[in-house]
This record gives sequence, C-alpha cells and structure tokens, in this order.
Amino acid sequence: MTLAKNKLDQNLLEERIRKSIQQKSRVKKQIHFNLFTLITISFLQSASVSIIVPFFPPLATKEGAPLICKGLVLGINPIGSFLYSFISGKMLNLLGQKNVFCLGIIIQSISISTFGALYNLNDDAIFICICFFSRLIQGFSRAAISSSFVTYIPQIWPEEFQIKASLIERVGALGTLLGPGIGQVFYTFLGHQMPFYILSFIFLCSLLTLKWLPSNIKINNSVDTSQYYRYLSDKTILATFLVIVGISTAQSFIIPLYAVHIEGLGLTDDLMGYFFSVSSFFYIVFLFLMPRIQKYINRKLFLTFGILIAAIGIEFQAPENLIESLFGINLKKWYLVTIGQCIINIASSMCILPMVPELNQLIIDKETKERQVSVLDTNLIKTFSGMASRIFILGSSLGLFIGPFSAGILYSSFGGQDINEYKNTSRCIAGFQFVIFVIYLILGESYKGFIQQKKLIKTFIRKSQKFNENLLNSKHKSTLKSQNKDSKKQSGKNSVQVMGEQSNLNNNNQEYQSVVIQEHNQNASQFLYQNPNDVSDILLSDNEDESDFLSFGQELSDECTNNEYTENQAEKLDEN
Repeated sequence: MTLAKNKLDQNLLEERIRKSIQQKSRVKKQIHFNLFTLITISFLQSASVSIIVPFFPPLATKEGAPLICKGLVLGINPIGSFLYSFISGKMLNLLGQKNVFCLGIIIQSISISTFGALYNLNDDAIFICICFFSRLIQGFSRAAISSSFVTYIPQIWPEEFQIKASLIERVGALGTLLGPGIGQVFYTFLGHQMPFYILSFIFLCSLLTLKWLPSNIKINNSVDTSQYYRYLSDKTILATFLVIVGISTAQSFIIPLYAVHIEGLGLTDDLMGYFFSVSSFFYIVFLFLMPRIQKYINRKLFLTFGILIAAIGIEFQAPENLIESLFGINLKKWYLVTIGQCIINIASSMCILPMVPELNQLIIDKETKERQVSVLDTNLIKTFSGMASRIFILGSSLGLFIGPFSAGILYSSFGGQDINEYKNTSRCIAGFQFVIFVIYLILGESYKGFIQQKKLIKTFIRKSQKFNENLLNSKHKSTLKSQNKDSKKQSGKNSVQVMGEQSNLNNNNQEYQSVVIQEHNQNASQFLYQNPNDVSDILLSDNEDESDFLSFGQELSDECTNNEYTENQAEKLDEN
C-alpha cells in the first residue's frame, strides 16, 4: 500500500514538473513573438513616414504647390506626434494600451493609402488639404503606437527595459532610413501608387500579431507625464533636449529639397531613393558599434561631438567652397550630398543612442535632489524612464518639424540658382547646429564630460595595470610549476644515473680485487715453481725480509679494506 502511494506521488510530481516546463516554454515563445511584433511594427511605422521622400516633392511640384507647402506637409507629421503626447496618458487609461495600439495601426494604414490616392486628384486645393490632413493623422497614430511601446516594454521585460527599448528604437530608425529605398524598389517595378497600397496592406496584416501581446494594464499616474515644462525648466535637461532637436533638424531639413536639388546635379529620379538610403548603412554600423564604444567614452562627449560633426556634415553636403580648394572637387557633384548625409547619420548615431539614458539620469538626479532621498523607488525610476523617452520623442518630433519647414522657407527666401539657394540654406542649418553646440557646452555642463572621461581613463588604466599584473603573476606561477615538474623529473633521472654509476663502481671494485688476488697467486706459484730450493730461505730469512713479506700482505689487506670502504660509501650515497 505504501509503495503504491509513493509511486502515485512520484507520478503526480513528474506531471507537475512536465506541465511547469511546458508552461515556461509557452511563455518564452510568447515573449519572442512579442518582441517580433514590436520590432516589425516599429520598422513599418517608421518606413511609412519616410517612404514619400522620393515621390512627394516631384508630385507636389507637378500640382503647383509652393516649396513652403512641401516643407510644411513633410514637417507636420511630428506636429501630430507632439499634439498626441499631451493626451497619451488619458488615452491609455481610457482605452487601454492594446486598443490604443490597434487604433494607431488602423489610422496609420489609412493615412498611407491616402497618399497613393493623391495621384488621382486634379484639384490643387484638395490635394494640399488631403496632404496636410494625412500627414497630421499619420503623426498622431505614430505617437499612439510609440506610447504603447513605452508601456509594453517594461511590462514584458522589466529587467531589460533599456536594452529592448534601444533595440526597438534602432529598428525604427532603420525603417526611417530604408523607407525611401523600399519605396524606390516598389516604384521601379509597380509604379508610384503601389508602394503606398502595399505598405498599408502590410500594416493591416500586422493587427493579427496583437494577440501575442499581454492584456491591458492600468498606467501609474503618480507623475503627470504631460507636464514637460517641469523638467525642461532645468537648464541642463533643456540643453540636452536641444541636442536632439538639432540632430533631428540636421537629418530632416534636406527632405523637401532633395529631389529638386539632386536632380539638378544630374541624378535621375529612378535612382534617388536608392542613394538617399546609402547613408543608412553607416547609421546601422554605428548603431551596433555605439553600445560597445560607450563603455569607454562618456555620454556627454558623444552628444557634444555628435552635434559638432553634424554641422560639419551639413557644410560638406552644401557644399562649401573650401572643399573645392582643399580637395580639388567640382562642387556640382551629387555624391557630395550623399557623403554629407553619411557624416550626418554618423553624428546622429552618436547622439540618439546615449540620449535617453542621459535624460533618464538627469531626471533621476533632479528628483533625488528635490525629494531629498538617496535612492528612488523602483516604480518611480520606471516612470521617469518613460518620461525620458517622451522628452526624447518630443525633441525628435520638434526637430523633424523644424527641419523641413525651415528649409522650405529659407530656400524660397534666397534668390539665384538652385545650388546657391541650397548652399545658403545649409549654412543656416549648420549655424543652428553650432549654436546648440555652444549652448550644450555651457548650460548642458558638457565640460563635466571631459572631467568624467579623465576619471574613466584613469580607472581603465588602473584596471589594465591590475589585469597585466594578474596575468604576469599567473604566468610566473605557471612557470614555477613547470620548473618544479622539470626539477622533479631531472632529480629522478639523476638518482637513476647515480644508482647506475654506483652499481658500475661496485662491479669494478670486485673485478679489480679478483684480478689483484689472481695476479698475486700466479706470481707466487711461478716463484715456487722456479725456485723450490729458496723457499726455506725465504721462510727462514732475517726480520727485514719477513717484514717485507708481511708488508706485502698488509698492503693487500689494506687494498681490500679500501674496496670495502668504497662499497660502503656507494651504499650510503644510494640511500641518500
């Protein structure tokens, strides 16, 4: 009975273990599906924003829209994101994050397909109005999707919030950069309208992946995340905020000017989208290198030099007359624009990745000081991390609006040929970058980055020296061990050799003793045989002769004794 009960308990335990393993496997798969869902939608929504870059400016020119309207249409998308940020918390509490996510995807899909239908319109006024409205709600839906990201990431990956947020942000940035290239591929084979319809259909299909996401949760409103001024009133946070505004402006100002300018430099419209996406390669490479480089360089230094390099990239793609004098390059070359874009995207990677952690640290330092505590609550830290992400989105949206809108105004205000208008516009944008660089250097306490970097270098040198010392000690220990092993082996060989030499010595002594005795016997026998009559004379000789005979015997005895002494010495040496 007891045996049967124990067997039943064992079977129940095995069944529980099996179910637990299956449950963990299902949860792990669901988490992978969640990551795939968020990454896919992040890429699609970013690509949908930038896919119109090679198509819209020529279409707007054909419809008779002025350049200012082009810049405003392209720049109004982030205004929609900015307006939604004020109601994001209320929308999440009212509808729930999954419903907000779903609503954002549907609106995004509608706005994308609307741009495909623009090619069928003939009325200029209706064309401009639909363009404005479509881009505005597209920015609105983009912010709705992004706000859901911010709440889902800490819920699914509470211990890896920064890693997953950085990954999703990088994929979104990749979609922004590759969008024009993707649109150009569809345009080459399917025409102008199909890229928008295909992307809209893919967005609708992504609704099927929402079933993998967790259910709605109530958002913690202990901190009003819509009141940005509370943090932006701090000069350090404001100066850091301006860096992301500047870098986003540097990336986006070329959007309304690119098609007209690059076509004037000799590049055909069927290749524009491809070359616009060339710079994305450098951006992707540096996005993967930056997390490794950040271990050795302070974040403030990345932000400082990033905004400065962006200004240099703008001046390079202008291009300035100094480039012609230094490198002997004809300024009317389209590839100079591509090189300048590559430099700007490298600078963007230097600023974008460290931005959210830097803002998060500044907000935590501010809250710690105001609350007069040494350590903040974990839930508050997560809330402040979300606030840092929202400030980042706000700055990025503002820069993406300022870039195209200001470029359209500046380009129209400068007279002359296209290359001169573009050069003067680029100079103004580069000057804006340099002003932000000076502000961040002074108000953003960028100089502290140099001090912290000096400490970081000292720490790195100290750790390197300690590592080298440990490495030398380990090598020395291994050398001593090998030497001990060699000495033991050598001592074993020496002992064997000594034993062999002792054995040879004993054999030689025995042989020598037998030879001496044998020679003596032979000499004695020969003497007796040759002089038989003199034997009695020898035996009866005087004392001197007798002593000579006895001394010969004594010498023989002493020699034998010496041989025994040598054997004793050999035995003692063998024992040692």
